[in-house]
Amino acid sequence: MTADARFLRANDKENPDLYWGLRGGGGNFGVVTSIEYRLHDMDPVILGGSIVWSLAQARDVLRYYRDIAVDAPDVVNLDPVLYWESDGPVIEIEVCWSGDRAQGEAWLKKLRAFGKPTRDAIVPMPYVAIQSGGDELLAPGRYYYVDSDVTLAGYRENYGANFERLVALKAKYDPNNLFRLNANVPPKIG
Repeated sequence: MTADARFLRANDKENPDLYWGLRGGGGNFGVVTSIEYRLHDMDPVILGGSIVWSLAQARDVLRYYRDIAVDAPDVVNLDPVLYWESDGPVIEIEVCWSGDRAQGEAWLKKLRAFGKPTRDAIVPMPYVAIQSGGDELLAPGRYYYVDSDVTLAGYRENYGANFERLVALKAKYDPNNLFRLNANVPPKIG
């Protein structure tokens, strides 16, 4: 549902610009009220886990993530996360490779070799193990606050070459910036 209360379908044929934006622009353009999935057979054992780096490497890790995620194969999901461990803050990239494991090991070599990881816990594991990995952290009754106070320059850097296109989408689907409590893309620049 868009900011002006329209229910729209978004896919590669209907509102393809909105579909593109929703797949990388977060909650900037409306509320998703329904999703249709295409299911694919897969091995129940995936190559998954995480690679962890010190917080001092976070900027470089996030830039590297941005660069490799653009051309990553469809069989890999990469999730960067900043969090606290017992000895301080760290950044990790959680990995789920659902394709051929030998190809996954080959593709992940460059990620595993980036910077100076403090831990590499990527192993073959049941898919359901990675899906339930955050259950305890996200248990009912826990509350979290995320501050996304980013400058315009920060947005340009975060979204890279897609920034101008995202701003144009925001102006089209949410010109008054109703959906702004997120990694907000402004509806106009200046």
